[in-house]
Amino acid sequence: MTHLFAEDLAPAAGTVRTARRWLAAWRDLPFPRVVQVQRLAPDGQPIGGVQWAVRADDYDDLIHGRLRQAA
Repeated sequence: MTHLFAEDLAPAAGTVRTARRWLAAWRDLPFPRVVQVQRLAPDGQPIGGVQWAVRADDYDDLIHGRLRQAA
């Protein structure tokens, strides 16, 4: 399963900070699904801590109108 982090959403959001706000706002909603994912180094090794991320398939559905964000 692929996840999108704030850094991945930044081009659409305008800034990483705005993308983090999106993730924070979505955390309590049923869709899109936002989960905590373990932080990994570029080589794939765990480096400790977690990051919030949105499931890529949910985000794709959201931006293409196939999924409606809960109010």
